[in-house]
Amino acid sequence: MPVSLEEGLPPKQLWPERVYTLPEHRYPVRLNVARELLDAHAEGGRAGRPAIHFQDQVLTYGELQKRVNRLAHGLRAAGLGPGDRVLMRLPNCPEFIVTWLACQKLGIVTVSTMPMLRARELAYIAGDAGTETAVVWGGLREELERARASAPELKRLIVVGETRPGDLAWASLMDGQSERLQAADTLARDVAMIAYTSGSTGVPKGCVHQHVDILASADSYARYVLTPSEADRFGGHPTLAFTFGTGGLLVYPLRVGASTVLSGPFEPERMLETIQRHRISVVFCAPTSYKLMLRVPELATRFDLGSLRLCVSAAEPLPAATYEEWVGRTGKECLDGIGATEMYHLFISSTGAPPALRLTPGMVPAFLSRCPTISSCASAPLWASASPSPATTVSASSSHRATNAPGPRRWPSSRPSSKRKANTFWVGGKSLPTTPPSAR
Repeated sequence: MPVSLEEGLPPKQLWPERVYTLPEHRYPVRLNVARELLDAHAEGGRAGRPAIHFQDQVLTYGELQKRVNRLAHGLRAAGLGPGDRVLMRLPNCPEFIVTWLACQKLGIVTVSTMPMLRARELAYIAGDAGTETAVVWGGLREELERARASAPELKRLIVVGETRPGDLAWASLMDGQSERLQAADTLARDVAMIAYTSGSTGVPKGCVHQHVDILASADSYARYVLTPSEADRFGGHPTLAFTFGTGGLLVYPLRVGASTVLSGPFEPERMLETIQRHRISVVFCAPTSYKLMLRVPELATRFDLGSLRLCVSAAEPLPAATYEEWVGRTGKECLDGIGATEMYHLFISSTGAPPALRLTPGMVPAFLSRCPTISSCASAPLWASASPSPATTVSASSSHRATNAPGPRRWPSSRPSSKRKANTFWVGGKSLPTTPPSAR
């Protein structure tokens, strides 16, 4: 029997204290992320505006809300409710967004898993998170089926797309259901999602994020660095199951009533064609992806990238040579960001400042997080101001530690890296020095 959500969390005295400083962060005590991302627009004058572009489909906010509500009714009829954890294994498709929002609307905790994960990793996550139900794309079910032998908690699969006899079909949950549903009266501090790290330093760590955490990222990093509007179209290749993708391709566009463009696995020419075809204005890619796109023959003459307003790079260090070649050949600014699953998304970023500072992190207004369990993690305000040394910025990656509290299941919550010097952030990784050059 899986532990309850409350039993799986560390004692509250070990939780980091979040001190929000922006006026946008003055949230009510009761807050539901799906209501803010979807209902606020569908019922606030944007029902006819596009929310999702996928292949030849365009889904408006009004249509998206109806699908989300019908699925939420179906999930509730299937016995799911607040606090339950649901594992998600889907590619970047509208069904991912519909499922994620439906779960959030009911107060269900989403546990998204990347398509590349194999049975052993999926079994660990299912058992660690206590997921009894999984929503899986038909083409991605094989590894999850194998994982069930080692994850007895995982009792039920809801299958999207191609099904087999005896499957509980995702589409069937929506049959005959009402298109109206009021969001659960969740607290801002209720858990909304558990995001698992890649496990590069050991087993994956489940990072707990509350409804308020998700919106705070959109109302700080996205609002002040990306400066989005409802006219923007967000796109890119990170999987929606990865917080880089969840934020960049779901939360950030829907927060402002913009739209998202969903596409398949990354291929250089396909990504360039998608930007051109769908007129993407804000794109999220890894540094290696920008490098591969630069190697596409006749890039400048074959592809019209005029719609791009900003390019965002994260998930690995952005080499200066790649940045300079991308900006030089496309004329499009590429913002280098540092993020972590533990922090939900990017918390240090370049800002498109004058050329001399473009490769250094700029001001990212966010919040203060105090970590009572880690002595080296002092109160670190995430107003990340620039350091002139590229070694401390372009070559940086993030390193975090989990909460080591006793108990059956302990999921760490958000925490920042340590602050080493006034007005400068140094973020060390396992393959990088842990002290800035100036401190050696």
